[in-house]
Amino acid sequence: MLENVHVNYYIHAVDLIIPEFNKYYLLPRLQNIIQQKLRHMLQSEDITHIGIALKTLSMWPSGRHDDIEELIINLSNSSDWRIRESCLNASHLLSERNRYRLQHDAIEDQHPNVRLSAIKHIAYSREDHI
Repeated sequence: MLENVHVNYYIHAVDLIIPEFNKYYLLPRLQNIIQQKLRHMLQSEDITHIGIALKTLSMWPSGRHDDIEELIINLSNSSDWRIRESCLNASHLLSERNRYRLQHDAIEDQHPNVRLSAIKHIAYSREDHI
């Protein structure tokens, strides 16, 4: 399914990605294909495609991914609060500076779910020094 160029065909394969399958989808060849599909989905006009891509990225291993960082930052300004909240869930893929900015800007979001999510992400990222 991932080999198809049309999102309606490969979206179901991407939606099946869960952490328990990471030994399969993190194989270099498969990981590159999936990341390419995720980038394409993030650039879609369809909110469902974007949501599935961000949900998948929220389970992706931490670390910087320059090729999708800008897309996540741009989507964090979406008019849809669910997309803004999903961007927070994928913020572990951003540089420390951009992650910090995204999370702290979201504290002032208009939607309470986004604000709550931002607070949870900030609290989770802090180390307990006691």
